Amino acid sequence: MFDILTSYPYCRVGDHSGITTNRKHVEHLTIYSFRTDLYPYLIEVEQYNHNIYVLKFYRRLHKNNKERFNLMSNEGRCSRIMGTCFSIFMDVYKKNPLASFGFVGSHTIDKKRSFIESTTETKRFRVYKTAVLSYFGEETFSHFYNPEHSTYLAISNKNKSVFKIKDEADKILEDLLL
Repeated sequence: MFDILTSYPYCRVGDHSGITTNRKHVEHLTIYSFRTDLYPYLIEVEQYNHNIYVLKFYRRLHKNNKERFNLMSNEGRCSRIMGTCFSIFMDVYKKNPLASFGFVGSHTIDKKRSFIESTTETKRFRVYKTAVLSYFGEETFSHFYNPEHSTYLAISNKNKSVFKIKDEADKILEDLLL
């Protein structure tokens, strides 16, 4: 279904401490860039307490747009873009086996079509959930998701208390929704 094993070449383009990111709970922010056949993209990797990482991506063109995570590129490269995100996460995981990762499947906003998707069980959430479950097995990660808020969390099973981390991550993901 997904060609998530293929990724675009990417490079690290920035690092910021939590103090300079101006984002609640973020301890560190690393930014990567890559390019599809049509567009350049940015991937933000936010690091939180308890080795929780949240990956977010968007077209570089939308960097200063407050709705950058809600816009569709419509170029049909979703699986390879997700493969790129997964490759970056696996780089993080190789350095830190306690790393867990999460995402919020943002709702789509398409002003041209006057369409605003519900925030519950978004299209992005459904696609990402399917890809994550097929790519990251249950042997390595415990998987938790909340369709009501379109959030997903894969916690490394190498952590002593998966459920304690889940509780902490739920607070973080809830704050990201505000």
